[in-house]
Amino acid sequence: MRVLRSGDLMINAFGPRTARRDPARLSPHWHDDFEQGSVVLAGTWTHHLRYPWVPDSRAWREDQRLRCGAPSITIIPAGVEHTSQDRGEGTSWLVDVFAPPRADFLARGLVRNAAEYP
Repeated sequence: MRVLRSGDLMINAFGPRTARRDPARLSPHWHDDFEQGSVVLAGTWTHHLRYPWVPDSRAWREDQRLRCGAPSITIIPAGVEHTSQDRGEGTSWLVDVFAPPRADFLARGLVRNAAEYP
């Protein structure tokens, strides 16, 4: 992971890859307090989205699977369970952008330029 931040954004710049993610080892998760933008720079990705249930069944939504090629960006709202999976052959490349910056990445010391934004 190459994580950088500004005052309002955090960028996780994964490197290009040629090996696909193991479909038995995906990582569904959600973020309570920030949005995520997944930017596809190369290849094709499927973003799997599951919306949280609420008491009112009239507000329930079906799961979504968005197939996105380069260039594209998918905005994932806070609270939406998600994971991304690269598809096809060749090089794939995804960059994640978070707003506001992730406190958990800061606390874990993952941000390369953290000293620039104390």
